[in-house]
Amino acid sequence: MKSSKTCYGMTYIENSEIPNGNINHRIELEYYKIKKSRFKLLGKPSKKYGIEIQKREYKNNNFNVESNSVNNISRNKEKIIEIIDTLKTHKVTPIELNDVLDDLLKEQSV
Repeated sequence: MKSSKTCYGMTYIENSEIPNGNINHRIELEYYKIKKSRFKLLGKPSKKYGIEIQKREYKNNNFNVESNSVNNISRNKEKIIEIIDTLKTHKVTPIELNDVLDDLLKEQSV
């Protein structure tokens, strides 16, 4: 099985966007499309797509990285890109990915 991931965008979380926000450091969110291909002996390769979110928090001269991914969401690449755009627009973090993805998948057929 071959696996690859492609970055589909980045956004930032501002202090004003956090309830009771008293952070004074930068938070970056990156959104990735994951593609897993399995080659079949007869026929076209089977492709399934997933999503990964990476969060970087820069404090002082260090940074912390948090990530979460969900594989095998759909075979439809356009739907995955549409979901990633929604996640990015709403600045979904890695910890929120599973719950938000469950809600989005209930609303649309993937």
